[in-house]
Parts: sequence; structure tokens; C-alpha cells
Amino acid sequence: MNLTEIRSELSALRHWRHLRRYSDLSAESILAWAPDGPPIQRIGDCLWIQVDYGGPEPNNIIVPGADTDLVIEQFRQQGIEAIGPLPRPAAKILARRVDLRLSAAVEHHDYVLDLSRHLSMHGSDYTSLRKSRSRFARRYPEVLESTTLTDLRSMDLRDEIVRLAGRGAGDDRAFGDYELRALTNLMADSLAVENLRVFQARDGQRLVAFALIGQEDKRWATAHFWKSRRDYPDLQQHLLWAVCRGIARTGTRYLNLEQDLSIAGLRQFKRSLRPRLLLRKYWAELL
Repeated sequence: MNLTEIRSELSALRHWRHLRRYSDLSAESILAWAPDGPPIQRIGDCLWIQVDYGGPEPNNIIVPGADTDLVIEQFRQQGIEAIGPLPRPAAKILARRVDLRLSAAVEHHDYVLDLSRHLSMHGSDYTSLRKSRSRFARRYPEVLESTTLTDLRSMDLRDEIVRLAGRGAGDDRAFGDYELRALTNLMADSLAVENLRVFQARDGQRLVAFALIGQEDKRWATAHFWKSRRDYPDLQQHLLWAVCRGIARTGTRYLNLEQDLSIAGLRQFKRSLRPRLLLRKYWAELL
């Protein structure tokens, strides 16, 4: 399925516009993390969504509706015992209609920044981030000036992004195979290329950092993928601040940094950014 087909399926659901704010499952995310088969199946007025984050099996997610029982029956027939991770609104809707047990998925959260708070950096909670930005500005003024917002239409830029994402076997920030596949899936879709924005930072002609941003609605945006070279200290913090400043100018209030994929270093970094909201996900176990 391409992005147009996925959006068409999602737009028909009355719950989706409400639920997508509380989840990293935007149409772009579904496209990026799709398994080998179609990522969406419509069953009555429900959607069965599968995303593959590199686990033993794809995750099974329901966007519930009046025909939720039909989906659950298919799950039982196929031996699927767990649904999730689900944002809280979807979990609550599901729990009202199906006999299941909900449990908080401790390793699955969405990290959401309040842009006004992050840009002002007032208070002791932001001391380390303020120092980080100051150090970077003093050490790399040329990179600071080169951080720009552009689009993905350039094939050369897309190639640079893939090379930076997978850079160096010893780079602990390098994307794994599943992340690289997801990034490639997303940038191969023509509509995604038209709609996504990319913030890039360069040292001369060399790309040293990027962030791919999708706009969910007027107030919410999602950071789908981002990467910076490890040999530029504090570059990640600078890139994030530049992203926040750029999208805040369009009226956006919140930036969803998505989940941490259970990667300890990524979780530590995202928590250090002082997110305004920490959206817990839930697993539903069929009884």
C-alpha cells in the first residue's frame, strides 16, 4: 500500500482524528514500519493495523469500532493473544467492548514536547539543555548557521540521509536494519516526499544531521526519523531546538518524538529533553 491508500483507509474512521494525536501511528509511520504484506486490513468499520519494529512478530493494533468483535474473532482464530501497543483512548474504547485485560506497556511511550516551553527553556529543568546549546553555538557557529528547512524532492539529499543514517558499524547512533528499511520505505513514496519536511545541518558541503518531520494537523507534528553525527557534541540538542523553532512559526504547539523502541540510550536521551507529555501505551491481552 502507498501513502495515499493508507490515508484513505484512515480518513474513513471517525475515531482516527482523535486517536492519532495520542499515538505515533500516523499514516507515514504505518507506511514506514509496514511488514512485508499490506499493513492495513478493513474489517467492518474497524481497521487491523500491523507494524513491524523488528520483533519476533509484527505488532497488531486495532482502531476499534462497532465491529470490534469481528476483529477479535479473527485474532482468536489466528492465535493472536495480544493487541498493542495502544494509545490510552484506543485501549479504553476497546476495553468497553471486548473481554480483555489491559496492562501498561512500560517500555512503550510517546515523548511529546510543548514547543513554547522547550524554546523558552526557563527553569532549572532546562539547565543542561541551555548549556548544551551554548557550547554548540560557540564551537560550531558554521553548522549553527547552516541548519535549514527544506523538502525531500532532491534525490541527492535522500541518498545523503540514508548514508548518514547507516553510517559506521561502530556508531551506536547508526540505524539498525529495520530502521533503515523503514526510512527507505518512507522516502520511496512520492506523496511522502512531497509532504514531509526535512531539517538539515551541514558542515561545509557535508550533511551532519537531519530530522524528518510530518505535520499531523495545525497543532501537532511528528518527528519520524532523525540522526546526527556523533563526532559533533551537542548537535542533537541543537537540531531539535531548530526543529522546534521552525515548526512553531507555523502555529504548531506539540512535537511527538515517537517511542524509543526499547533502546536504552534513545530512551535516556528523549527523557533528558524534558517532554511535556509522556504518553503511555497499553497492551490488551485477550481473555
